Amino acid sequence: MFFARISNMFDRFQNPAIFYAVLAVAYLVGWGVFCAVAPAHVAWTDTLPLLLYSACCLAVAILAFRIQGIRLAKLSMSDPNTNLYNERFFLNALKLEFSRSHRHELPLSIMVFSFGDINETAKQLERNVKDIRKLFIHTVSETIRSSDIFSVLEQDKYSILLPSTDVDGAKVAASRLKEAIATELKKIRLGQRTTMPFGICGTSSNGAESSDELFAGSMQAYSVARNSPRNTVVICGEACR
Repeated sequence: MFFARISNMFDRFQNPAIFYAVLAVAYLVGWGVFCAVAPAHVAWTDTLPLLLYSACCLAVAILAFRIQGIRLAKLSMSDPNTNLYNERFFLNALKLEFSRSHRHELPLSIMVFSFGDINETAKQLERNVKDIRKLFIHTVSETIRSSDIFSVLEQDKYSILLPSTDVDGAKVAASRLKEAIATELKKIRLGQRTTMPFGICGTSSNGAESSDELFAGSMQAYSVARNSPRNTVVICGEACR
């Protein structure tokens, strides 16, 4: 509860320096008030309230500093608009998972996709684009496994890292996502559809020797899928290298 209150107080200040300045002024004012009302000769027992006051102010400052550190760390790995992992975090996670899969001879796949023409979908449904995007992201998050890493690469282009999953498993996952999105759209308007191009690349599909090659392969496969007239899933092969 105390942590939450400090966090809410911290939220009111866009610049953290202002928060610390206000805290410092409040601390000095408190000292001044104590000195003004205290008798000329103060016993050590009378200073306990002041010591407690000083300790509380110091605790608040340390707690606010920790909150700021946590938020900065979160911002460094997440996208503020979608609350998903950002591309930087995704690529770092990909390197780690690629090393693990190579070391233990486990499959690893990447899925790059988009929600098609989301603006047109929102227009047809007479909904806000932001709301439709939020619905799609929530649906994907609820459909994938907890071990999968869902990230945003750029506006309306996303990626999912699938540990211990070969390309066949990734293709099944893509079909499941398409079905989940279609189900949510039908809840809004019966018969509503949207295209979802998927590009998939796995360690078993093109013999990628690095995480960069694996990512590049998934991006190439996505480009082919996006330019296809059908709602398709493209698997990266040797041609993607």
